[in-house]
Amino acid sequence: RSTLFPYTTLFRSTITNKGHGPGEFTQIDAWAVNDNEHFLFYHDHLKNYIYKYDMDNCKSESNIPFEDKGYLSGMLSINDSTLAILPSMFAKYGYLYFYQSHTGRILEGIKQEPVPHPGVWAGRTPVFVKTANNSILFQPSETDTVYRIEGSEIEPIISLTVEKPRKSGDKTTGFNISFLHMNNDRIFLGKSGYEKIIKPNFSSTKSLDAENLVFYKNNHTLHRISHIYNDYLGIQLNI
Repeated sequence: RSTLFPYTTLFRSTITNKGHGPGEFTQIDAWAVNDNEHFLFYHDHLKNYIYKYDMDNCKSESNIPFEDKGYLSGMLSINDSTLAILPSMFAKYGYLYFYQSHTGRILEGIKQEPVPHPGVWAGRTPVFVKTANNSILFQPSETDTVYRIEGSEIEPIISLTVEKPRKSGDKTTGFNISFLHMNNDRIFLGKSGYEKIIKPNFSSTKSLDAENLVFYKNNHTLHRISHIYNDYLGIQLNI
């Protein structure tokens, strides 16, 4: 306990360990927690199931059937019986995103042909977050557009155009607009410069100067702001 952070953190248990034994994981690529924070769901790459962990009783539940066809970029718990899955850009699920029941059945989604992997690639992590009314906000890694997902319907809610990237040899510099948070009539965004280097057997991305923006949906105005934080139990956490 401290005067700056008056809340303590209590260790309860170890959920799992990295390894190759029973119940251990090799590479977790996506995870989610349900709304009341009773269950943790996570996918271990190359496993044909999604783990379900009971956080109240600190024990594993029955696993959810899942056909692994490549890495995942995101997972959300929609309700007591449904997960939303965002495959990685180059995975072979045949969907841009899809909903799956806890019995393993695909319910709906947007189908998409697999994208061939270029061999060497550098890009942003996509945004895949749930809103209070169970819709999903989605920003693909290659765009500056944020979409709202309702079942199998997807529509853009904001699209910002930045300067065209500048390329010189193996190096590309430019700007990204990334979704941070949405609150009522405001959408909070981050604008950051980047420097990307792609060679035949090597790729890297370096972030440059960054600034925060807020977009007001009621009058469609965009403003620069200095700081964004979330007040959680009296603690100011940077977003």
